[in-house]
Amino acid sequence: MLMSHQISQTGVDQTETYQVLHNQGCLLLSAGYYEEALICFEQAITIMPNQAESWYRRGEALANLTDYKSALLNFEQVLVLDPQHQQAWAFRGTVLIFLERYTEALSSCDRALLFNPKDSETWVMRGVALHRLNRYKEAFKSYDRALGIERKPILEQLFQPILPLVKRLRRQIPAIQLAR
Repeated sequence: MLMSHQISQTGVDQTETYQVLHNQGCLLLSAGYYEEALICFEQAITIMPNQAESWYRRGEALANLTDYKSALLNFEQVLVLDPQHQQAWAFRGTVLIFLERYTEALSSCDRALLFNPKDSETWVMRGVALHRLNRYKEAFKSYDRALGIERKPILEQLFQPILPLVKRLRRQIPAIQLAR
């Protein structure tokens, strides 16, 4: 009984240590301290090697350090652990573009878009891959799709403040027309 308590406590400690290292790595990554973040993710992966998110963040740090081949290996490990990890498919596509493997990049972007068709950044990277493959018409369609996704939030932001006014005017218009 005492032995099982010690084992579970060790597991709890490992989980907490993993979480601290992963979170610290994320903070460092966000702040642009890629080498330091990489160390945290490597330590976290050593503790819990089946956590796709640490592999993903490690790949992100490596990509930011321009070690694209290593980053690619990390994204592929993420996809072994979680084949539906949309961000890993998208980032894999980006890294493949840097490695000048455009056909594979296109395939990876297409896979990412299956999981999230509203990811404008992936549409852009898909366009880049198509452009590099000299498929210009398709590339511009991808760029246009990305712009369409981005335009909607901008329009909503522009019209959001005046929306209550428009609604009030719409209610008053029938009253104005009746008065004529």
